[in-house]
Order: sequence, then structure tokens, then C-alpha cells
Amino acid sequence: MKPPSRSTTVVIIEEDPSVRAATEAVLARSGFRVRATGDPAEGVDYVDGDRAQVVIVGFGTGWQTLDLVRRLSGRFEPIPLPVRPRIVIAARELDAATERFARKLGADAILRLPVAGQDLIATVDELMRREAVRALFEEVNARHRPGEASRNVGLRQ
Repeated sequence: MKPPSRSTTVVIIEEDPSVRAATEAVLARSGFRVRATGDPAEGVDYVDGDRAQVVIVGFGTGWQTLDLVRRLSGRFEPIPLPVRPRIVIAARELDAATERFARKLGADAILRLPVAGQDLIATVDELMRREAVRALFEEVNARHRPGEASRNVGLRQ
């Protein structure tokens, strides 16, 4: 399988300007297309308009962050989006119960701040690899629906 494309669009929704700027710089230097904001509503607009594949959400606002994760993930009252992004929560502190809850709501990865640039890039690359595998699996399944597979290889049902 080929490595993830660096044409991946990443949206950063982070209230802390220094964390936002550092995260944006690391990802941009690595070739990702990046949009960053401190405003969740503007971030959702970026996700929608840019068809972002990955969203990094800062855990600065607690329950507001979890609600945003839930809506972006498409679970319960989803935001209508053309593409469901992979979601990363970046947090300085997150207890185990909140982390489990965040994952149930749709977070694909949790990063502890401060995070090394190479770990941030590796996380985004891994999420894109998983997405590529999922898309390939869906494509194969679509080609071989029950009844179709046996016809494709010349067998009777």
C-alpha cells in the first residue's frame, strides 16, 4: 500500500494561539494543507468547505469539545458534511474516563500536549492509512456483494 498523500487537508480547532500556530507550522512544513482557527464554528466551516480528512480539536473547552467531536464524527445529530473526517483530540490533561467517552463519541486518536512534531505527523499519517484501508475494504465489498461474487468467478449459487 502506498503511503498517505501529503495532500491531506487538516483543520485545527484550538483556542490557544501558541499551540495552534505550532501545530499548524509542523503540519505545513510536512506538506499537509492546513487551516487553523480558534473558533469552533469557523472550524466546522473549514471542515465542510475544504473537505478536510483530519480535524485536530484542542480540549480547551471540555464539554464543548466533546459535543464538537460527537457532531463531527456523524454520531447522533451530525453536522451534514460531504466527508467524515478522522478526529484527533489534543489535550494537556485528560482523565481515563473522559478519554474513553471521547473515543465513544468519535475521537480516533488522543494526543497529549506538548506533543513532538514527529508524533503529530505519525498520528495523522496513521489515520490516513486506516482510512485508505477502510475505503479499499468498502470498495472490495461493493464489488462482491452476496450472489455477485459467485457469478464473477463463474460458480453457481
